[in-house]
Amino acid sequence: MQKYVGLILILFILGVIPQAMEIRGQAAADAPHFTDVAVQDQNRVDQTGKSVVAGGIYTTNFKIVIGAERPEQKLILETEFDEMEDVIWRLNNEYSGIDTTTWTPGNKSFSLQEIKGEADITLTARVPPEFTLDEITEDYDRHFVRSISLIKLRLPTGVILDEMIVNVTDTTMQEFERAISERVASVESSSADPKFTTFYWEMIGLARSFRDRGDVQQALDLTGALPLAAAFPVGSTDVTIFLAGIGGLAIIVAVFAVLWIRTKSASSVLARQVDSQARKLDMSLVKISRMDKALATEITQIKEDLTKLGKT
Repeated sequence: MQKYVGLILILFILGVIPQAMEIRGQAAADAPHFTDVAVQDQNRVDQTGKSVVAGGIYTTNFKIVIGAERPEQKLILETEFDEMEDVIWRLNNEYSGIDTTTWTPGNKSFSLQEIKGEADITLTARVPPEFTLDEITEDYDRHFVRSISLIKLRLPTGVILDEMIVNVTDTTMQEFERAISERVASVESSSADPKFTTFYWEMIGLARSFRDRGDVQQALDLTGALPLAAAFPVGSTDVTIFLAGIGGLAIIVAVFAVLWIRTKSASSVLARQVDSQARKLDMSLVKISRMDKALATEITQIKEDLTKLGKT
């Protein structure tokens, strides 16, 4: 008898599990979701799958596919982009789940019914202009790449059915990435003195570390001070002059330190570091003046500026 009971149980399990899997699979297939998503910038250049720029206006075409008929179920379509016109959503086809006489196409979200079919929709909206920024002081911001919800379909309970998330950058970060890519390409193809290329790579690393902690403007200033391949020093004398004049780069690092002096408690330590940089420049000036008087004059000015900053 127990053998028959076990056999019946096995047959029952083998029969129920495939049915349950089929039902679950059917439910997943019927779940409302996005398809055919395409993103364009203001110049109608395709940006699908790419980062968007803070403050930029983008047009997103997409479809909501609904495989089940549940008119009593309300869905919510929304975006974290900003409104920029009276109408940011447009329905491009006939879809009975959206009542165009009562919907709110100028708001960041609106509701629709879960009615079987497809809704062809266009969203035109602006990325929040300061989305990438962290304000440190009144006149100083840090820049970070952040994620934002371009389009989201959810239930009123908050359960997300589908969502498209994009990364947001800004023009300062983009400018830095272009500048650092040019410098990397220059040094990688260079046959300059190893002392110079070693120093150059160290400056690239320093600029990237500034970028990583959000100090992108300082990273950009430092990168801009690095020459491109055409201006690389060629002979050992040129390399000596260039390395002797690295105070021009040190001043940029010092400016960054001064920003911290104004906002952090460890001001006395950083001030001593600034003073140390100025003294190093003094020691180099005699040698540099013998080789290049114009460079010596420039570094003298840098030293004076550095000293003033240290006293700020």
